[in-house]
Amino acid sequence: MCKVTYRPFDEETDFAKIVTMLGDMWHNEIPEGPVRAAEAGHDFASSYAISTFSQVAVLDGEPIGVILARSGQASAAHQEKWNAIADKCLLAEKKLSAQAYEAYSYELKRTDRIHSNLLDGCNADHNYEATLLIVSASARGLGVGAILISAVKNYLAGQQALSAYLYTDSSCTYTFYDHMGLIREGSHKVKDNPHKIMADEYFIYSFDLAS
Repeated sequence: MCKVTYRPFDEETDFAKIVTMLGDMWHNEIPEGPVRAAEAGHDFASSYAISTFSQVAVLDGEPIGVILARSGQASAAHQEKWNAIADKCLLAEKKLSAQAYEAYSYELKRTDRIHSNLLDGCNADHNYEATLLIVSASARGLGVGAILISAVKNYLAGQQALSAYLYTDSSCTYTFYDHMGLIREGSHKVKDNPHKIMADEYFIYSFDLAS
């Protein structure tokens, strides 16, 4: 078996592959195709727009995991470029399926409100965040997630961060963060889910970078 290697995100070659992986993992309630790709593309582009760090796990030349993080704010040019890509993905979905667009837009707005409320009660430094982590099902058991988390910790510690936070939810393997020693700072249970696409529960975790 080939060795897993790690490198920064390559905007030219990685985007489409990571979007496919993200769609398979996070949007598999939608049939494979352009609508799923539009939502996954928006998810990644909007996360990458605010990020200042990336690390991609590669096996046999294919991305099998990725983590993003931010220290403070990304440059204005970077945010403008990737927010435009995220907006383009939303517009593509709206043209393809008004129903899917309505449901996804609703989820985005609800999730933003939930995240804002969770962050208000979080003790971590709000300037430092792991903005996205995804590991393909085929890579489970290879230690990829732990290595990616370690890469973010090293990066943020190098930025003089003493703590940081991340969001996750019950549709992901969120107990991974408990096993990694992160602190669950808060949670929010969803009581109404009209489009049946939101997770049942949302979480915010913090991690200590001072030691």
